[in-house]
Amino acid sequence: MSIQETLLQTGLPVAYGFFREKQDPPYLCYMGNGQEQLLADNRRYHHKSLFRIEYYFRRKDETAEENIENALDTNGYRFEKSEDIYISGEKMFVIYYYVR
Repeated sequence: MSIQETLLQTGLPVAYGFFREKQDPPYLCYMGNGQEQLLADNRRYHHKSLFRIEYYFRRKDETAEENIENALDTNGYRFEKSEDIYISGEKMFVIYYYVR
């Protein structure tokens, strides 16, 4: 399942890069974050795209975070999660998920 299809399972609005129109939190944006490769015998045997997911919110919602993490787990994505980061100019928070 693609990363976009996986994120849509959360029920949150999802966009690649950014939304074209103003979006009220909570919502998700995701972007490509390079590629992981396994090389051997001068060949690329395996590769996997990496992504950065940004979860924007105004109020802490642990259920929403669990939904994001369950969707990633269920679809076989490994990830690391950042702390809650406050964006003072926007008066909201963001959590970054680094997905493999």
